[in-house]
Amino acid sequence: MPCIKQQLYQKYLTMGESDKSAVRAGLATDFLKLDARGREGWKRDGAIQAILGSDLQRLDVVALVREMNEPDRCRYREAMIQKYRSLPPSEQQGWRDDQIIGIIMGKDWWLK
Repeated sequence: MPCIKQQLYQKYLTMGESDKSAVRAGLATDFLKLDARGREGWKRDGAIQAILGSDLQRLDVVALVREMNEPDRCRYREAMIQKYRSLPPSEQQGWRDDQIIGIIMGKDWWLK
């Protein structure tokens, strides 16, 4: 990692959980604003990889879903809801709390 990124990452590590969460949310929002080429660059960035971890690949899926046409997006969301309903209640809570799933499905998606 270049020096400035290393310093920023070290600062990130000293943050409290709520601040870290805000940083990750901001990075996720910025990632989703990028075009495909920009997203590829971010996926190779060590600092971004360290902060977002496995969510980085999942955010790429969010971008792909957003690029789908409306009928395909509806089918994808319906398949996600069917998968959710097939899960035991203990796993359903994890899905409801998952920010990435929330980005794809919308607010309170499990109530619909």
